Amino acid sequence: MVPWVLARDANLIRWGLTTQEAREQLVDWPRHAYIYLAMIRFAMAERPDEPGLSALLREVLQDPTCRRLWEERTCIVGNRDGHRFRLSLPHVSPGTVDVVTQVLLPAGHPGLRFVVLGSAPSSPADD
Repeated sequence: MVPWVLARDANLIRWGLTTQEAREQLVDWPRHAYIYLAMIRFAMAERPDEPGLSALLREVLQDPTCRRLWEERTCIVGNRDGHRFRLSLPHVSPGTVDVVTQVLLPAGHPGLRFVVLGSAPSSPADD
């Protein structure tokens, strides 16, 4: 579903904020961008001396839209566990795909996150 994860330095937040592909596949991209930026803030608060985070933020803020979104809101988000959203994946489905995230935090590797996308169960509110 998401071939970019095969890249050597694959990073969900980098992909979500810096690629045109993400802007096309994440339905309501600005909402996702706000959350990803809030997750960068959280990570930087947890690990202020992590050079990779500073480099990621510099890279993301080179994009004028991301810079504007960063300056508009200052919220902090730890993770997107249980978040429901829609993807536009024409190579998988002609319509949008409803998914839910499950975030796994490996105890032996603090700072790493393993994100699983699963089919979002339908509920009466979705009808």
